[in-house]
Amino acid sequence: AAADNWGFSEIHIAAEKPFGTSIDDADELHSDIIAAVPEDNLHLVDHWLSFFMNRNLPEFRSIVQKALGQSDWSALEFDKIVVTEYETRGLEGRGEFFDTVGQVRDMVQSHLLQVLALLLIDPSSPSRSEAKLEVFNKTILKDCALGQYDGFLLEPDLTYHNASADATLCTVSFQVGLEAWMDVAVIIATGKDMGTTLYTVDMYQKGGKGLLTYEVGKEETGVAGIKVMDWPLIDSSNFSAPYPGFQDSVFITTPAVSQAGEGYILQYNDSSMYFPKPYASMVSA
Repeated sequence: AAADNWGFSEIHIAAEKPFGTSIDDADELHSDIIAAVPEDNLHLVDHWLSFFMNRNLPEFRSIVQKALGQSDWSALEFDKIVVTEYETRGLEGRGEFFDTVGQVRDMVQSHLLQVLALLLIDPSSPSRSEAKLEVFNKTILKDCALGQYDGFLLEPDLTYHNASADATLCTVSFQVGLEAWMDVAVIIATGKDMGTTLYTVDMYQKGGKGLLTYEVGKEETGVAGIKVMDWPLIDSSNFSAPYPGFQDSVFITTPAVSQAGEGYILQYNDSSMYFPKPYASMVSA
């Protein structure tokens, strides 16, 4: 009816995960949709990628490299990467959704692998999607540890099934087979009812004790920035950085890092800064 009223070219469809129940099912669903609307009008979205810090991870690379005096973004500079998403809350009434899904499908295969890819891709790549796909195709699962928070099986709207051991906590280890990252330990850790809310990406200095941390998800955690610990800066001069909001703009700022290498390269702590909620950002795109 919508197509009859407005024309196929005017119909846009946005879909977030879960998109199908398997690769084959997702392919079939994709084919059915693009048979009805132009493929460019199908938007497969991920609200996590609309977090300001996540969206700008490729742009932040040059800022970090300038401050740390790095010429490489690879295993030459880092020996471990940890992407963390810990939630204070449990299911909070979302048992029907979470049932048979678990933390891996809820967070790892969608949101957090996307964050990892945005961290690793070359910002100058002509196609961000193709660059991320190259990372995914070269990423191999090494190990996965699973757990549940106490009382999970008593949550409402859960049904008994063979997978009733759905994980609410997982720590997943990967190997990224791209030459630049071949020897870097890559870990994604995520869990519900963790007693804290923590959305971070940690990069550990190779051959040193330095730690570089991206604080992401300010829209939910209230904090955003890029900080270092035990990693003195090489260049403390000012620089331009992405500015939050609906407009693509920048602002000039200066690192606040001690000689011992403690502090923020970039911090978004100005109360006047507006960070739109993820779905507001997607609708405005």
